[in-house]
This record gives sequence, structure tokens and C-alpha cells, in this order.
Amino acid sequence: EANGIPVGNILQSAAQFGDAVYLVVNNSQQIIVANAGSLKQEAVITGFQSPRFMKVVSGDKAYVTDWVSNSVRIVNVKTNSISGSIPTGIGPENMAQIGTKLFVANSGGFGADSTITVINTLTDQVEGSFVVGPNPSSIQVDVNGNIWVLCAGVSDWQDPTKDVGGKLVQVDRTTFTIMKSIDFPNNTDHPAKLSLNEAGTVLYYLSSGYGGDVFKMSISETMLPQSAFISGTFYGIGVDPLNDDVYTSDPLDYNQRGIVYRYSSNAQMIDSVRAGVIPGYFLFR
Repeated sequence: EANGIPVGNILQSAAQFGDAVYLVVNNSQQIIVANAGSLKQEAVITGFQSPRFMKVVSGDKAYVTDWVSNSVRIVNVKTNSISGSIPTGIGPENMAQIGTKLFVANSGGFGADSTITVINTLTDQVEGSFVVGPNPSSIQVDVNGNIWVLCAGVSDWQDPTKDVGGKLVQVDRTTFTIMKSIDFPNNTDHPAKLSLNEAGTVLYYLSSGYGGDVFKMSISETMLPQSAFISGTFYGIGVDPLNDDVYTSDPLDYNQRGIVYRYSSNAQMIDSVRAGVIPGYFLFR
């Protein structure tokens, strides 16, 4: 609305760096750079096949997962252009950074994968990869610097009896060895969108990527929670870094404008607001 033009086909995610916000538009194969306050467009970065998520790793460099090309694109945030490409596993999605290492969750795309790709952010070289579970889609780093990966499992749309359930995995940041590996109880369990509170001590996730409950779990736990923290058919989740309020989104029928709900840290609903069509991710400024 600030520019008098639509943002494009599937606004997948957004990232902020300084006074700029980067709108990752998946099917339009571009990133729109806008002023973080006014949302006035300042530049457009092109050359992607299917951009999904962006992570700024230094004052002049960012990485963008490019789902279809099975790669991470290197973006110069000063010139707003692609400067290189790094191969990954299949369907790279979310990323996490620890020091000079970038961890890329390979979601499997239209196939299957079970790995995390490790990239050196100084050399832009792949240092290796490690196996976590079927189709890892989201990744977080806790207060102790350990890596948490939520694996969605495998959904066989033609024969659900061949589904493989999801998995929650904790990985040591230096040895890449599995510290915890917790299977979801049913082969039809396909959890999604792992989130973390600002303190890095509490995990949140959705029971399903296509409308599920919110579950809450301390990083010290060794078993999955048995009951939902917030019940609903939620498609997105975000945790406010200032006060641990939990934001969820309901896409309703995936055609009309969805609803965003805000809950307190003890699961009491505070308020709600209409969003756009299929609200999926949150960016806290």
C-alpha cells in the first residue's frame, strides 16, 4: 500500500538489517528492499529461482536459501545484488548462525533430505553436513549455544500409511553429535515452525504445518509435552523478544484475510487483528 503496487506472488518471509527490511517474495523470484519504517521500496534484488529465507551475517553480506536450486545465494546488502552461490542439500529452508558457521536446514523440497549443511561465513565454503532426521525444516540455537532442529517427517499424499513422523533433535554446536533425538509418537505427526524465546530457554512449535496447536517445551526436557500450550488451527507462530508474548496466525479458509492472535506467556489471549491472506511468519522490529 505504501508503494501503490502489490508485493508480488507469495511473500514468504522477511528480514531486517539497519533501516531496511527485506521482503522475500518466493514465486516472484525476488527480494524487495524497503525502508523499515515507511515500507517505501528502495531496491529489488533479482536472480533467485525460489527464495525462502534471508539471514544477514555481517555488515555487507547476507545469505538467502533458494529452495528449487538447492543452494544458498550470497547477497551483498550494500549493492543489493547476488555475489555468489553455495550448494546445499535438497530444499534449503531456515538457517541459524553461530559465530562464523551457518547451519542450513535442508527440508527435502519435493523429495527428501535429512541433513544440515554447515557453511563457513568467512570463506563461503561448505565445511560439511550432518544427519538429523527426515526433512528438517526449522532450526534454532539455545542459550547454551546448542542447535535444535525440528524435522517435519515425510508426508505421503497418495498413501498416508507410508508417512514418517517428525523428530526433534538437539545437536552439539562443535562436534555436531546428537545430544537428544525425540521422535513424535505417530507417523502422521508433522510438526512445523520451531521458535525460541529471547532467553533461549523455551521452545515452541506447531503440531502441524497445515494448521495445528502450539506446544511449549523447556530445553531441559527429554520428552515431548503431552498437552497443547494453545489449542487451535494455527499456521504461523512467533515469540515477542521483549515480553514472551506468543503470536499465532489462523489462515481460516486460505482465501480470505487471516487472523493474528496474541497470547501472554501463560497462554491467555490478549487481542487479535486481521492480517493478509495466509499469514505465515512474524518479524519483530
